Amino acid sequence: MTAIRQFLNVENKQLHITLPDEFDNKEVEVVIMPKINEDDLSNFEKEVEKGLNSELSTKSHKEIFDNLKNKYAHN
Repeated sequence: MTAIRQFLNVENKQLHITLPDEFDNKEVEVVIMPKINEDDLSNFEKEVEKGLNSELSTKSHKEIFDNLKNKYAHN
């Protein structure tokens, strides 16, 4: 699996993404979230609390990795 992480500027409520030549997938999943200002930690405690209470935090690393393999590995 190829993953690309970029920080882009929003122009007129649009994003312009150019994929590398070697990226040949025909479908992608797009997750858009605001870039976090690392100097602003006002929501940090709330976000940590959400993470600690999320379903993922109750799963072991092995369970999470096995789920990912089952979802993405076609062996």
